[in-house]
Amino acid sequence: MIDDNDYMVEFKSVSKSFGNTHALRNVSFGVKKGEIHGLLGENGAGKSTLVRILTGTHVRDKGEIIFEGKPYVATSSLDAVNKGISIVFQESNLVPCISVAENMFMGKLTHFNKGGLIKWNDVYAKTKEILSLVHLSNIDPKEPVSKFDLGVRKMIEFAKVLSDKPRLMIMDEITACLTQTYIDIVFDWLRKKKAEGVSVIYISHRVEELFEICDVTTVLRDGEYVTTVDPHGMTETQLSSLTVGRDLEKSFSHYFDRIQASPVGDEEVLSVDGLTMNGVFEDVHLTLHKGEVLSIVGLDGSGSEEVVSSLFGANKDVTGTISVNGEIKEITSPKAAIDSGIGYVPKERERQGIVNIFSINANVTLPILDRLKNGILLNNKKEKGVAQKYVDLLQVKCESIDEQCSQLSGGNKQKVVLGKWLATEAGVMLLNNPTRGVDVGVKSDIYEIIFDLAKSGVSVLLVTGELLEAIKVSHRIITMAFGKVTGEFIQNEKPITEHQLITKMM
Repeated sequence: MIDDNDYMVEFKSVSKSFGNTHALRNVSFGVKKGEIHGLLGENGAGKSTLVRILTGTHVRDKGEIIFEGKPYVATSSLDAVNKGISIVFQESNLVPCISVAENMFMGKLTHFNKGGLIKWNDVYAKTKEILSLVHLSNIDPKEPVSKFDLGVRKMIEFAKVLSDKPRLMIMDEITACLTQTYIDIVFDWLRKKKAEGVSVIYISHRVEELFEICDVTTVLRDGEYVTTVDPHGMTETQLSSLTVGRDLEKSFSHYFDRIQASPVGDEEVLSVDGLTMNGVFEDVHLTLHKGEVLSIVGLDGSGSEEVVSSLFGANKDVTGTISVNGEIKEITSPKAAIDSGIGYVPKERERQGIVNIFSINANVTLPILDRLKNGILLNNKKEKGVAQKYVDLLQVKCESIDEQCSQLSGGNKQKVVLGKWLATEAGVMLLNNPTRGVDVGVKSDIYEIIFDLAKSGVSVLLVTGELLEAIKVSHRIITMAFGKVTGEFIQNEKPITEHQLITKMM
């Protein structure tokens, strides 16, 4: 029998609705002191809503939260921090245009106030001290956050949470964009905090991480509590099945069979010669055939992601030749890429893939508005027809296509981004880590979309940080290291192995 004093936080029949959508229904469970407690569920299961109630972003409709033995309500994220609860959100919660130091002490700069003036040298010195906790002491705290990539920004947020010295830490998909080096730093700190009696709610779609770091895992499904289990007594397949309520895990042979069932045409749809971006990648040559899925894999800093974004015209000072359907193209901007029949799903959906304040309808049709006009006026009926087509095809969970994208879960936002580029009917699709931060169900759906694209004759160039993902969906895989192509592997009678890839990525 667990005494109430053993709990850091308890949820008692917590419910929350948005219009007619029930985000949470009578959710009840507890997180013990000094426990790393996994929270697992599909996108839209209610995980983010629950933690947003904890951190003061949402107000629960009913139910009770007990924190450290007392009734708990937070009116804002700063109020939650002051009460002992801090979070690293799934998407970056930093303000890009201001400095690292200003982000680190947002709402707390008065602590450095003397005689009505901020002692900035003290702010910068303290920021560097905090950054050193996560091995980022080389960062200039005066630099704007926008200068750094998503992984570094996430580690800055993690350092900020550590500096808050919370009794309850919430990690919402923190590792989705991190290299293994950063993941190891995060996990080391979580274990240290656990030993100090700090509790952690750890949200991740990477089931293998729950086995590695969590003591127990609670599963939510469709806004309702399912169960709390010890993951160490289960297989990944069993835990995944609890998440979706059915046996979703497909065997490796299933994916390999799907690859073999989509033969690659001889026609070269995309050809790249000598593509170079000084200091990032050099002399990249590749070809992509009709109906082919080609993956590029590499460790952090390999240049693989920058190659794909450059093919969409997103980077400056790129040299080399790009040919589409045998014709040389000057792809110096995303518009030029779209006009050349190229679509692009970016890695950072919140910053680059979606406009959160727009409706689903407006997001899906954004790249093709010129096609939906009658003269100079937009044909609203045609626009809504296109949006509805892809919402239905991708099974986006929403009230209607008029719903604002900010109301959607991460996985459903990703489906909207995919729908936007499918609507362009591009012959070449560039996918930059398209399954980042989505659950096993959405991930499986995205794999099926990739197979269907290839079967229909669309050519797919995929960059991914997950080797098994590349092996599952690709006809061919290219490896990169230190900005150069280092190997090429073709799926024949036997699947490519992780070992083959790793030896060329080091």
